[in-house]
Amino acid sequence: MQIPYLHKHALQQIPLNFFLFIGLWFLGLFLGMIVAADLDDLVLPLMRFSISGEVSIIRQLAAVLLPFLFAAIAAYLGKPYLLHIICFFKTFVFGFCSMLIYCTYGSAGWLIRLFLQFSDILSLPLLCWYCLRQFGRSRQPYKDLIYCGLLAGIFVCIDYFAVLPFLAELIDYSMGRYAYSCWI
Repeated sequence: MQIPYLHKHALQQIPLNFFLFIGLWFLGLFLGMIVAADLDDLVLPLMRFSISGEVSIIRQLAAVLLPFLFAAIAAYLGKPYLLHIICFFKTFVFGFCSMLIYCTYGSAGWLIRLFLQFSDILSLPLLCWYCLRQFGRSRQPYKDLIYCGLLAGIFVCIDYFAVLPFLAELIDYSMGRYAYSCWI
């Protein structure tokens, strides 16, 4: 008795686009981390201002939703290589920012990264799923785009109205008036 997903021709049924997509996804992530780790110490203090500055919800929505819009345009045009490029750059930027946060904050970097990149952590797998669904489909990416856009918008709203205020309260509580040295 053979298990259906271990059939000897199972790898032939998976398209080459899938392997290329996953490979470029991980390559972008690792290259972003390597580039950020190689930056000199003059750039790392600039990352500390990311916590003390206020972010508009419009900027957050744009940062999360624009890759979905670009992916929908690429899918509509029938250009799968553009989907590869979009996800490569998105994962590159994600890995770059993650490593910058980790290098800047040291052992607390993993926790601060979860707070600062909350909406990206949740929307990156969603973007991957959306792009994988668009390979080999007809030129109607709108239904998936609406679902992904609404879900990504919910992620941004949770981030803006719950996660970031919680982080600001943690900083105010633990550091007091010295928390925002750039505002003094």
